[in-house]
Amino acid sequence: MKAFCKLLSICIILLITSCSTPLNILKLSPEIDTGKWFYGQQVVSDSINGINFSVAFDRVVDEMYLFNVEIINQSNLSLLIDPADFYLEAFDAEKIYLAEHGRLNAFDPEEKIIDFDKEIALTNARENNLAALSLVGLGIDIASAVVTSTDDNPYNDGLNTDLFWALNSEKEGARFKTQSLSEIRDSWNFETIRKTTLSPGYSIQGIVFFPVNRDAGLLSFVFPVDENLVKVSFRQDQINPRL
Repeated sequence: MKAFCKLLSICIILLITSCSTPLNILKLSPEIDTGKWFYGQQVVSDSINGINFSVAFDRVVDEMYLFNVEIINQSNLSLLIDPADFYLEAFDAEKIYLAEHGRLNAFDPEEKIIDFDKEIALTNARENNLAALSLVGLGIDIASAVVTSTDDNPYNDGLNTDLFWALNSEKEGARFKTQSLSEIRDSWNFETIRKTTLSPGYSIQGIVFFPVNRDAGLLSFVFPVDENLVKVSFRQDQINPRL
């Protein structure tokens, strides 16, 4: 009894100490209040050489900052928009540039889409292989069922196999994973800003993702325009989810 109580106490301690601590909620707000809002997001705008740039922080998803961005070309020249050139500069609360992860490059949608295509292809191959194996497993299940049903030895009852159901379950898991990956890929394909040559008089809008830096107190969104840089800054606040 004492041994059981000791074991139970150890299990409870391990359970308590292994509990996951929730991360703080990150909230970004413009360093300078612009007074402009769109669907609950505060919009910051700037322009240079006829290029109008608007950005609004949305939320953090899977440790990525999600920004909604709109770019309008009111110049006389076409402009190549490549989100791979966008980046964040991270500073502490005293506006000192962070030596570690001070520059956060935007995720390139073209690379992400290729990565998803590769993973989808591999998962599709796994699903097809499991479909073939499940048929083999079904044959083995039938054979083992015949053997045990015609054998009077009770010790052979354990020879029954369930390979088909096990393999079919894995196949369905692979199919579900493929569907999930395809949905995420479509989001990167249709909702993000893609590499585009923006002609005069045209605009582009979409989502831009950046990796998170939880040590930052201030973040500057940097958008290169030819030899110039457009910068808009956001304060980063951390909200304890337990308060």
